[in-house]
Amino acid sequence: MYIRQAAPGLVPTERPTPPGIDYDFFIGFSWAGVSVAVLFLFGRLYSRFRGPRRLFLDDVFISIACAMVVTTAGLWQWSARDMYHILNVNAGVDIPAQDFFDRMRRWLTVSFVVEMLYYTTLILFKLSMLFFFKRLGNSVERFGYLWWPVLIFSLCTYFVSVGNVEYKCLFSSLEVITEYCNSPEGTQFLKDTLAANCALDVVSDFMIMLIPIVLLWKVRIQWRRKLIFMGIFSLSIVIMGVAIARAADIEARQKSNGLPDSTYLWFWSACQSFLCIVVACSSAFPQLFTASSRSTDKPVWKPSASYYDRMALRFQSRSKKKSDITLYDISAASQGGKNFDYVTMSANSGTGLSNSSQNCILVPEEIGPTVVACYKTERHVEVPENQIARESGYHVTHN
Repeated sequence: MYIRQAAPGLVPTERPTPPGIDYDFFIGFSWAGVSVAVLFLFGRLYSRFRGPRRLFLDDVFISIACAMVVTTAGLWQWSARDMYHILNVNAGVDIPAQDFFDRMRRWLTVSFVVEMLYYTTLILFKLSMLFFFKRLGNSVERFGYLWWPVLIFSLCTYFVSVGNVEYKCLFSSLEVITEYCNSPEGTQFLKDTLAANCALDVVSDFMIMLIPIVLLWKVRIQWRRKLIFMGIFSLSIVIMGVAIARAADIEARQKSNGLPDSTYLWFWSACQSFLCIVVACSSAFPQLFTASSRSTDKPVWKPSASYYDRMALRFQSRSKKKSDITLYDISAASQGGKNFDYVTMSANSGTGLSNSSQNCILVPEEIGPTVVACYKTERHVEVPENQIARESGYHVTHN
C-alpha cells in the first residue's frame, strides 16, 4: 500500500510508530468476519431453495461479493506478515530481512488487488440491494424514475473510487514510492481521496435506503409492521456508519509522517466488506411482495365430482331467477342410484305424455303451453359412496 520507508541515504527526523493492530487480531478478525458473511449467505440461499427454488440477479451479485470477501481474507493470510514486517522495519522495531524489497513488492501487489476487491464488493452490494428492491417495486407506478438515477449514481461512485487510486504508489519504482508517497503532496492526495470516496459511498447508500421507504409507504399494512420492515430494509445505515468510522479513524490514527496506519485502513475495509454481505442477506429475508413467501407445504384442496355438481346446480338456479319464463323444478325428482318414471306435466292441463327419449325438452310459452317432459334413462350410473349425484338431461329449444 503506502510505504513509510525513508529514501536511501536519508535519515528521518522522526520514525513512524509501529502497527496499531496486532497481527493475530487482524487475521482472526478477518476470518471471523468471513465466517459470519458466509453463514448469512447460506441462509439467504437456503431461503431461496425453500421458497421460489431459483436464484435472482441480486443473489448472484451478493454471492460474487461474498467470494471476493473470502478471497481478500486468503490474500491477507498469505501476505499480512510482509505488511507487518515492512511497517515494523519503518518503525525501527525490526531488522530488514534479506528479501525485504521482494516482500515489499509482494505487499504492494496484494494491496492493489485487495483495494480493487474492496471497491468491487461495495458496488456489488449496492447492485444487489437495487435489484432486490426492483423486483419488489416492479408494480409501483413511476418506480423507474427513482431506481435508474440511483443505479447510475452508484456506478459512478465505483468508477470514481477506482479511478482516483494513487497507482504511482503501487507500481512505480521503489525510489519513486519512497520519495513521492512520503511527501506532503502525496500524503494530502491520499487524505483527499479517502474523504471523497467515503462521501460518495455514504450518499449512494443513503439514496438506496430511500427506495424501500418509498415502496413501503404505498403498502397497505399495519404501521407497526411497516416500521419494522422499514428498519430491516434500512440496515444500510450500518454500512454508512462503518464507512464514516473508517475515514475518521484512519485520519485520527495517522503516523507522524502524515500517512495513515495501513493496519487500520485494511481492518476497517474488511469490516465494511463482510458487513455488506450481512446487511444484504438480512434485508432479503422478508419477502413482502413476492409469492415466494407463501409456504409450499400447505395442503392443496382438490374438489370432488359432487362439488362440481353442486356448483352447476347453483348456476342453473341463478339462471332460472333471471329468466322471464317460469320453469318447473325437477331437481327433486332426480336421485342417484334410483330409477324413476317421470311424467310429462303441462302448465295449462293435467294431461300426461309419454316418450322414450333421454332428454328433457322445455318449451317456452310464446309457442305453446309450457311443457316439462322428463323420461327414464336406460344408463346405470355408479355413484361413489357418501357422495351426491344428480343425473339429468334436458335443454331448452325454440321451435
